[in-house]
Amino acid sequence: MDFLPLSELTKRTGAKWGRYPDDVIACWVADMDFPVASPVRAAIDAYVENGDFGYGNFATEHETVIALTEWLARRHNWSPDPERGKVIGDVMMGVTGAIQMYSKPGDGVILQTPIYHPFIKAVKTAGRTIVENPLDDEWNVDLDGLAVAARSASMLLLSHPHNPAGRSFTRAELEGIAAIAIDHDLIVVSDEIHADLVFAPHQHIPMQTIGPEVAKRTITLVSASKSFNIAGIGVGVLFFGSSTTQETFESVPFKLMGHPRTIGMQASVAAWREGDQWLDTVKGVLVENRNAVRAWVDGAEGVEMFTPEATYLAWLDFRKWGWDDPAASLLGRKVGLSSGIEFGEQGRGFARLNFATSPEILAEILHRIGTR
Repeated sequence: MDFLPLSELTKRTGAKWGRYPDDVIACWVADMDFPVASPVRAAIDAYVENGDFGYGNFATEHETVIALTEWLARRHNWSPDPERGKVIGDVMMGVTGAIQMYSKPGDGVILQTPIYHPFIKAVKTAGRTIVENPLDDEWNVDLDGLAVAARSASMLLLSHPHNPAGRSFTRAELEGIAAIAIDHDLIVVSDEIHADLVFAPHQHIPMQTIGPEVAKRTITLVSASKSFNIAGIGVGVLFFGSSTTQETFESVPFKLMGHPRTIGMQASVAAWREGDQWLDTVKGVLVENRNAVRAWVDGAEGVEMFTPEATYLAWLDFRKWGWDDPAASLLGRKVGLSSGIEFGEQGRGFARLNFATSPEILAEILHRIGTR
């Protein structure tokens, strides 16, 4: 794989590299520093060359869902019904819409903290109540705690694989979640956008494959945005586990969902139909980078890390360094990590490191972080 040099990356104006001055290495938001897959780039170039920038149509949306179902069958042994798929502008639109349509103001929504921080904002903005079910010290699901939390909630937002912990949940954990959801009549919104980024020997298990009863109450969110590094144009797709949940969602106000963009749909179709080899190559690089971070942590005094089973995000524990917000402190060393506090109180003393970059840039990041 050809890697983008730091001199080129610092010229970018997107969120990741546009946030800091050029002398800071950005390793925070979940964008990868890799060239886009050639089939995806070709689809984008063809779209621009054609110049048809009007509204998309149902045929393009249908093709997007079909391409995704073929991908899921090939990569994850899951064949959801295409008729229960819905294309939306992006995944967080789906999360927001689900909160609106499957819960009422004041209802409890369970978050397994520390958690992807837009989940926190989405629940609060909707006027729902956050009910925390923190992962345990080993980043496993606390099923006993979940059973207690479920008594005062109507919904679970599941980050699966988990962001920021990097867990790929086991079948036993998912079966435990399913049993509690059924017993307590919870709607499960399963965000599976990192599903393609699970590292062997671990394997992603879609929530809707756990059993028909939990599938009926599950809405799964999928996108090519993380796997293929197209978050700026990538669309999202919802799969409903039953006609009832689908019909409920279809009444969401149109203005809340917006309109899927044709360029995002065409890029996603190209990724799902022709992107296997590129993704496999990228995952090989990510495994090597993850191992490099693991080796650095093992040699760094007072830093701890759970080795990620999925995602390209390392959840670094700096609590022994005595820092409340390590990301803020490390800015002085010219590295820009995500602040752990943004992910909930359980993130105090932590920082999230994005290791989806070249080995050379990663080595410089770790060198700058240094030691106490």
